[in-house]
Parts: sequence; structure tokens; C-alpha cells
Amino acid sequence: MSRRSRARARRGLTLVELIVVLVLLGIVLGVAAPAVTLGRVGEGDGADTIVRMLESSRLTALKQSAQVDVTIDPRTGRVWIRAEAASPRLDTTFTVALPNGATLAAPRPRAQYTFRADGSGWGDTLVVTEGLHSTHVVVEGLTGLARRETTTVAPR
Repeated sequence: MSRRSRARARRGLTLVELIVVLVLLGIVLGVAAPAVTLGRVGEGDGADTIVRMLESSRLTALKQSAQVDVTIDPRTGRVWIRAEAASPRLDTTFTVALPNGATLAAPRPRAQYTFRADGSGWGDTLVVTEGLHSTHVVVEGLTGLARRETTTVAPR
């Protein structure tokens, strides 16, 4: 090894090389971080799924200027979303994928939610239980925003 290359080896990285490494690291983290957070399974995921679905229904009501009705069967996790006046008409049914061991409960056999064209909404309180945590998913009447309230259940 020549004297010049040994001196360079001891000096370390140049500023340009360091910036290139940091940019590449940022790109890798920017791509990998969302994939890791979307794939996580843990407490709160069931409630997050319900809140995201309700928020999506609210946004559909705002975008379509139409009332959107959401019905959830807590026994089966089946969801019906309807917007009669929307263009195109929205009428979909699917089952909410909850983490293993998560359960849903509602004050009636089917939880009902309604979102108006102005974004306001109302509906039942849906309880998502995962392990020792119980989360109440509620819709604020004036804003129509779905939110969660988590409580810890004492072990039996």
C-alpha cells in the first residue's frame, strides 16, 4: 500500500461520502418504516382498524357530499357501508380483520354509525377487547371524528 493510500485510510470518510451514506440510509428507512408499522400486531390494532374504517367512511361522506351509513356486527366482524346518494353509489360489505383474541361488543346486536355530507356523525360505542385492554371506539357528534378511549381491565 502506498504512503498516500495509507494516509487516506486513516483519515476516514470525506464529507461527500458521509452525506451519500446518510441519504441512502434515509431512503431505506423511509421505505422500510411504513412497512414495519403497518405489519405490526399488538394491543390497540383492532381499535385502530375500526377507527381508520370509520374515518374513511367520514371522508367518503365529505368527498361525495352524501350520507354514509356504517353497520358493524360485533359477533362476526362483518361491516356494511352504504351511501345511497353517492356517485357512484357505494354499497360494500367486508369482514374486519382483528388480531387473534380480539373481540367486539356493542350495546345492540349491530353497531350503527352515520356520517353526513358536512362531516358530522353519530353512532354507537363499540368496545374492542384485546388481552387486558378494552378500547371504546366512539364518534364525536359535531365533528364526526372517530376516537378511541383505552382502559385496562383487571384480570379475573
